[in-house]
Amino acid sequence: MTPFTPSAMTRTPALIVCTALLMVAVLTEAANAAKDVARYRTSGAALPALATTTAAASTLYAGTTSYGLRPLVVETRGGRISRMVAQYGGECFSYAHDARGSAIRGATVSRTGKVRATVRTTVTNASSIFSNAASAAVRVEERLRGTVGSRYLSGTVQSTVTFADGSTCKSDAERFRIEHRARRVYGGVTSQEYPVVLELEDDGQEVRHLHFGWAAECATGGWSVVSDYLVDFPLSNGSFGDVFQQEYPGQTLTWRYGYDIKGRLTRTGGSGRFQVDLAGVDGAGAIQEGCNTKVVTWSVRT
Repeated sequence: MTPFTPSAMTRTPALIVCTALLMVAVLTEAANAAKDVARYRTSGAALPALATTTAAASTLYAGTTSYGLRPLVVETRGGRISRMVAQYGGECFSYAHDARGSAIRGATVSRTGKVRATVRTTVTNASSIFSNAASAAVRVEERLRGTVGSRYLSGTVQSTVTFADGSTCKSDAERFRIEHRARRVYGGVTSQEYPVVLELEDDGQEVRHLHFGWAAECATGGWSVVSDYLVDFPLSNGSFGDVFQQEYPGQTLTWRYGYDIKGRLTRTGGSGRFQVDLAGVDGAGAIQEGCNTKVVTWSVRT
C-alpha cells in the first residue's frame, strides 16, 4: 500500500508524522490531509506513579531523527551503548524496538567517541511489521553509527528487514543529533516498545515538545502506526496533560485524532499514559473508519 508522506503540522506548531505500513488503505488519506494550525488548550493532569530511575553511572541521550522527527533514545554505560530505543519506517515496513544490554553488538565507544552498534532480532509475529505476513518470521537488523560526546550523540540509524525468501527492505539512513541535558531532555519507552522523548523549555515550566510513537488497531483490519509530535504542555508541580481533538480534512474523509494524555516529571525521571482514537468521518458525520491504541503507558528518565 502507499506509505504515509510525513508532513509538518502545527498546534503552535505541532506535528503528526504518520508512518504507514500496517494500515487499511483508506488511512493513507489521513496522511495527505491538510494540517490544522489552531492552538490547542492544555490543562492539569492526575499524577501517575513515577518511574524508577536508572543508576547514575549511565548517560541518556534523547531527541529525534532528521526524517519525520522520529524519537530516538540511546543510553551509554561503562563505555558502551547499553540501550537503544528507536522507531524506523520504510516503504514496506514500520518497526520500533527497545534493545538493551547483550542484544546490542559491537557497541563499544572508542577513545575518539566513535561507535557502531548492531541489533539483530527475529520477529515471529511479523504482523507487527507487515500487514501481509501474519505468520512468517522475518529478521530485523538495526544499525547505529555515530560519535558520542559529553552533551551530544550524533550519527545515523537504519533498519533492514529480511524476508524468508532472502529479499530485503531497508529504511532510510536517518541522521540524528540527540542531547544529554539533565532535567530538560527526558527519554524512555512506551508499553508498546516505541520511544518517547520530552523536551522542556529552558525555564523548566513547560513541555515544549512531546515526541512519541504509537500503534492503533483499526476496526476494519490492519494498524495505524504513527510517529507523533505535540507541543506546549504547561507543567503544574511536575504534572501535565490534556484531553483534546485535532482534525485534518482529506479528499473524502475528515480525520479526527482524539488524545487523552497525562504525565508527571521529576528532576530525574517521570511516567504517564496516553490513549489515541483515530476516526475517519464522512461529510454526514458518520465514522467510516476507527482505530484505537487502548491505554499506553510510558516511563522516562533524564
